[in-house]
Amino acid sequence: DLPIGTRASPFVAVIANGFSAKLGDYLSIAGDFTFQRTGGATGGDITVAATDVDASLVTPAFRMGVTKGNLGLLVKASGGVALSVSGEPFFVLEGGFALDEYMSYKGIGFEYNSTGSAVDQQLVGDFDKTLQLPIGTQEHPFLSAIVTDLHLQVGDYAALSGDFAFQYRSNQDLAIVADKVDASFDVGPAIRGGVTGAKLALLVKSNGTFALQTTGGQSSLSLGSGFAEISAGEMGFSWNDT
Repeated sequence: DLPIGTRASPFVAVIANGFSAKLGDYLSIAGDFTFQRTGGATGGDITVAATDVDASLVTPAFRMGVTKGNLGLLVKASGGVALSVSGEPFFVLEGGFALDEYMSYKGIGFEYNSTGSAVDQQLVGDFDKTLQLPIGTQEHPFLSAIVTDLHLQVGDYAALSGDFAFQYRSNQDLAIVADKVDASFDVGPAIRGGVTGAKLALLVKSNGTFALQTTGGQSSLSLGSGFAEISAGEMGFSWNDT
């Protein structure tokens, strides 16, 4: 069975089994893809909505990826690619980034855009998927790896949890940002506190050191029995051992 097509706007699809491709220096995708053209008879964009896809993001700092994933892909006739993929996750931080033994997570997804404009488009294929991506160019593509429900232990007394976006930098540092993060610290039996729903910026240097800061959110603070009563209107958490 074939979808409807006309002479002015024919239905055109190409099935590529065992397809694999690399986007930029670090992102790879593989699977069985059906490429469908949109637009008139003389040209148009290419769209893919596929299941059972493998995708991986491999940098010197970390390896993460998904298997059996759902992928939405847009290849613009004017140049550039946009995609979003999510699936069963794996995540490994390489030597020097001593986080993996203190880490748990639920899901991983990737977003990539090199089309030169923001993307907001519904794709139809093996499943329906909407691509909503910020602007990126072929010279400077937007690339984000999202790790959901991530729990990190930082040092001996601080913990972070939430949904985090990872970006690998050309100097081999790892930049991480997040909204609505929970951060807590516990220094001995008496001093403890934290914030919920905060914004976070975290820089992991290639030598394994960290710098992080939280802003906003709802705070809690306990300084032990020496204080009859304390309150804090807004509290931030900072760490730097770089």
